[in-house]
Amino acid sequence: MTYGKKGHYNGYFESGKRHGEGVFMYPNGDTYSGWWKDGLKEGKGTYIFKDTGMKVKGIWRAGSLTEGVWELPSGVLYKGIFENNKPNGEGQWVFTNENVVAGEYKQTVKEDEDAAPEEEEEEEGETAKRIKVDVKWT
Repeated sequence: MTYGKKGHYNGYFESGKRHGEGVFMYPNGDTYSGWWKDGLKEGKGTYIFKDTGMKVKGIWRAGSLTEGVWELPSGVLYKGIFENNKPNGEGQWVFTNENVVAGEYKQTVKEDEDAAPEEEEEEEGETAKRIKVDVKWT
């Protein structure tokens, strides 16, 4: 199914919403392949960024990655917990030479004077609040 300028979906539906296994191809070439529930990413899935070659894969809840792996094109991986689709909490970086650095990310919400309050991004069936988050490795 084509969502106008928002992309193309091939997969299962329930009550007119993406539900079950499916693939969503975004206009910029990014792809999400995995499970959906009530129109949102839910369960196991992989998001691939076409421009950078980065991948995030793992467990999604209500449209956001909550636990998984962030794979850089160089082969370096981050494994851990995510919030707001960014690392948060305990995790580890695994380098191509097999060195591992374990630690913790802490997120703080940044105030953006230019943004409208409660700015939202909407995709067919998905509404996500866009917030600015400062992520620090500790």
